[in-house]
Amino acid sequence: MTTNFTERHAISPTEAKGFDTEQLRANFLIDDLFISGQISLTYTQYDRMIVGGAMPAGGALPLDPIKPTGTENVLDRRELIAVNIGGAGSVSVDGEGFDLGPRDMIYIGRGASVSFASADAGIPAKFYILSAPAHATYPTKLIRIGDAKRIDLGASETCNERSIFQFSAAIET
Repeated sequence: MTTNFTERHAISPTEAKGFDTEQLRANFLIDDLFISGQISLTYTQYDRMIVGGAMPAGGALPLDPIKPTGTENVLDRRELIAVNIGGAGSVSVDGEGFDLGPRDMIYIGRGASVSFASADAGIPAKFYILSAPAHATYPTKLIRIGDAKRIDLGASETCNERSIFQFSAAIET
């Protein structure tokens, strides 16, 4: 099995106020997202969000079912977005392959079967994963970084210059 997971329970704001650094890190920091040859997921009780990472190193990594979803497949009642923050890679959705370069992303609708692969194991892809419950099914959509709208924030004279990229995925119903 290539999919590992941990589960996090919600912490009340009142309780979190009394946490020291070690307790904050233990309850909120998600580290070890990218482990070579594995998919690492953290299932949280914050809106049943899943945060994770996939780092394919040899062959394709299928997204295996995890117990907290209570379903046969992870995406039976969920949708997922994966952003490639590593080398070139691909995502297979129900057998259809999508090539993702660095900073490209893919939206995958409810019910799909998914696997992740790297184009070059020496420079592996690193897919940052977010998944949430879904109540409707939408088609898979590949969004390239070149199609994102760049938005510059702040002024270089008064602060650090920062840019964000706005991705727009037209969902066809």
